[in-house]
Amino acid sequence: MRGEFDGLEHEKDNTEKQNKGKQLRSYIITFICVACAVYSLCGFYHQQKTGELFFFLGYRPVVIVSGSMEETIQTGAIVLTKKTTDIQEGDIIFFKNGDNLPIVHRCVRIEGDQYYTKGDKNKSEDWKPIKKEDIYGKVIFRWNAIAPLIQKFLV
Repeated sequence: MRGEFDGLEHEKDNTEKQNKGKQLRSYIITFICVACAVYSLCGFYHQQKTGELFFFLGYRPVVIVSGSMEETIQTGAIVLTKKTTDIQEGDIIFFKNGDNLPIVHRCVRIEGDQYYTKGDKNKSEDWKPIKKEDIYGKVIFRWNAIAPLIQKFLV
């Protein structure tokens, strides 16, 4: 009889631990969602007021919307960029092209103040080199695992 009672207590302890774990995950997810919402609002406000992209403490997440960097970075992946103009050949950089569109491509060569870029999947370099002032930063982290979920919203 006592053994059955001990088993019930053990199950109760496990259930309480599982509930606390679920509650902690819920708090973490809520915090991340609120932080993303605040970041988005600050970014939108900053961009509307200044016309410049918003970097929080020198960093900015970017969602990749084309396949030009596949297999390295999948369509729908999120990359974290660091604001910098210290670029080397081979770095994946975040820049604006001649049409003022934000692009993430690899820097394949540097000649003076001209930076030549190319998407990893593309056969040739981008049609026009960019200048240092067109560079927002470089990719320091990529999260390809989120791509299948994000792709559902890009259609």
